[in-house]
Amino acid sequence: LAADPSNVPVRVALAKVQSRLGATEDALKTLEADAKVADPSGDLLFAKARIELERGRLKEAEAALDAAIAGRPGAERTAEAGRILLAARKY
Repeated sequence: LAADPSNVPVRVALAKVQSRLGATEDALKTLEADAKVADPSGDLLFAKARIELERGRLKEAEAALDAAIAGRPGAERTAEAGRILLAARKY
């Protein structure tokens, strides 16, 4: 990330590893992109929503999900949103 802080796939992959190792705070920090980093895919926010859901922080997960969907509601993202909402029992 030091060489290319705008590399969203690397940020998401690193955050997933950090989260799986129990370093969820580090994972969330990894997903916090600089204002210069564009993420039109919404991947950073979707990853944040998943981590927040795993932590049981449903309001934070829903807020990240809403922001991600507002940016780009593709079919794959809509399916992910459905899984998150089902897990949060918001159906």
